[in-house]
Amino acid sequence: MTGPVDQAFGKAAKRPPEKAKKEYAKPISVRFTEEEREELERKAGGLTLSSYIRSRCVGDAAPAHRTRGKRPVKDQEALGRVLGALGQSRLSNNVNQLAKAVNNGTLGLQES
Repeated sequence: MTGPVDQAFGKAAKRPPEKAKKEYAKPISVRFTEEEREELERKAGGLTLSSYIRSRCVGDAAPAHRTRGKRPVKDQEALGRVLGALGQSRLSNNVNQLAKAVNNGTLGLQES
């Protein structure tokens, strides 16, 4: 059902325009033994396996990819304590309630 009601509702809701879907390249699957994978990870260093294999296969023709890299958290126990305290604080629930009120237009803010 598309018509004036949908258009008016869309304008009232202030929907952002829909983005065009990004087209991704088709994947290629390759299987490695555990030993081969360990060797690839060792040779890759700080790169992801995908980036390393792509650079070895197509060299300079491969476009540069942005990656986060492999940076594991050094102190897992401290991270666990911080995440546990954050979960107990119910802060995320409070932020979610504020966001919901803003989206609904029910958050009572005074104009200055």
